[in-house]
Amino acid sequence: KIFIILNYDQIRDNLNEDKPSTTTTSSFAAGFRLYPGEGLPSINFDTRQYSRSNDITELDTSYYYDPYGNMIEDSLKLSDKREDNMTIRQNIRISHLVELGGVKNSISITYVNSNRSDGYKDRPPGFSFNSVNSSMIRFGVSSAYPFPLKTNLNISTNKNESGLSSKPIEFVTLSMRGQYDFFDAALSAIAGYQMTNASGLVDFTQNNMYIASYLKFFTIHQIRGRLSYTRIDDRTSNEFFNDVSFMMTYSIAF
Repeated sequence: KIFIILNYDQIRDNLNEDKPSTTTTSSFAAGFRLYPGEGLPSINFDTRQYSRSNDITELDTSYYYDPYGNMIEDSLKLSDKREDNMTIRQNIRISHLVELGGVKNSISITYVNSNRSDGYKDRPPGFSFNSVNSSMIRFGVSSAYPFPLKTNLNISTNKNESGLSSKPIEFVTLSMRGQYDFFDAALSAIAGYQMTNASGLVDFTQNNMYIASYLKFFTIHQIRGRLSYTRIDDRTSNEFFNDVSFMMTYSIAF
């Protein structure tokens, strides 16, 4: 089976012509879902494009940051109200179900890329535009065992570059989670661990460990508890920070 998705949308303001310019926002989305059959991996792909522009074509020469300063210096600080930016995002995910020794494993690989750019190349000096380029790769395995145990393992890398930052930010994240159910899932015990390593503009490692439990009784009642420990090692300042938290909630469904 294959499913194809197409969507286009455009919005314009200033229908009453009560402002000096008209802003147009457009969005386009396309993708497909491919399910080739049992025993074969499925593929999902999406691409999205979002743009925003106005019909201003000239700089506002009547605006100065310091009208009493040097004329040449002030002329470099013109007001640029032109808009023509575009954000493009792609997302592809390949997933596959594999059963080994009675353990059902869902394996997935995901890649996401996003880019935001400015259509004008003749911006005056000092103009601030936050161009963004980010990419993420994630590998995950979710397993269900013959006994009431479920586990999740995820490894991901993420890189973000901004036009307003001197360095990119890179993250590497490892997360593990296990859940064991008792009494037909009336009681669940959960344990997890997550490690995040950041480098570039920031430089730290964060480790988080937690245990949790869910208790359901009389169908409509539920008690949840969670104990978490977090440690952050900041390599920039050579300091570390600890945090311990405990949470308990009770809920009733009518």
